[in-house]
Amino acid sequence: MSSKVNKFSLSNVKIGRKIVGAFALIVLTTVLVSGVIFTNKSFVQSTSDNVITDMSDAIEMDALLQRAVAQQTAMRGLLITGDIAYIDTYRESAARFDEALAEMKTKFSDDSARGNALNEIETHMQEWRNNVAEKQINLVKHPLTIDQARALEVTGYSAELFAKMFAVADAEKAQINSNVKAAQESLYNANTMMTVVILAGALISLGLAATFGLVLT
Repeated sequence: MSSKVNKFSLSNVKIGRKIVGAFALIVLTTVLVSGVIFTNKSFVQSTSDNVITDMSDAIEMDALLQRAVAQQTAMRGLLITGDIAYIDTYRESAARFDEALAEMKTKFSDDSARGNALNEIETHMQEWRNNVAEKQINLVKHPLTIDQARALEVTGYSAELFAKMFAVADAEKAQINSNVKAAQESLYNANTMMTVVILAGALISLGLAATFGLVLT
């Protein structure tokens, strides 16, 4: 007595099971596509937030430099005019600089690289204040020594310290810009992947539906 082995064929499967199988495959495809989209969406959101934060950091750095320049501008006004009202302007600008610097140092307390850069800027600023600005203020207060105060400015020492501050800040902004560029490329790639996955999922679902549609007829 011989036995006959039946090969599997969709034509031998009952209609109900075919429908359930087709539906299950389409649902599975949808779940996989949704999973990839959700993962990419989370990545895109996180990366976008990082870009916004980096751009905000660059703006803060520029604002800090503006407060530094405001002090230098006030001192130059004092040297040119001899008007001691500029001393108050200098003190106010210095206070705003110190406040902004303290806020940034607190914000980046967990970022050693950024913290070191801010410390370096602070060091150059304190050196300028102690060795240039404060000396000039004391000299300007006496008519006989105002020319000595002006002589301190033309030595180039003040400009050198500010150049160092700007160099540190520019290096930090260059790093920020590099981070933003890399993040933008990642966002582009993530969005491209989502588009490909969505289209691929749609085509697979359509193909499965068409295939089982032909089988069922």
